[in-house]
Amino acid sequence: MLVLTLLALLGQDAIAAANEQDLRCVAAMAAASETVSDEVKSGMAVGIMYFLGRIEGRSPDFHVEAGLVRRFSESAWAEQIEADLERCGAQIRDKGIALTAIGNRLTEQGF
Repeated sequence: MLVLTLLALLGQDAIAAANEQDLRCVAAMAAASETVSDEVKSGMAVGIMYFLGRIEGRSPDFHVEAGLVRRFSESAWAEQIEADLERCGAQIRDKGIALTAIGNRLTEQGF
């Protein structure tokens, strides 16, 4: 029984860590979208929705607003925006490449 409890707690820690990373992406993109062109802003909005969807899929009861308030209240958050944008952008690029490959294969199959 203790082992199952420990595994459940470890799983919760992993979910919380993943939510935190995705929330950082949302925060960084929201902050950066204030200073970019409309075209880039549109892409960031899609990215924000992607990361919010990941959080909601993992934790439907996650309170996004409270998480963002907490994130924006951290003293070092602004210094981490560039690194977060780079990490999050790479995730979105990788997903885009994978989806393009799927689309190409479906097209080849006549769909």
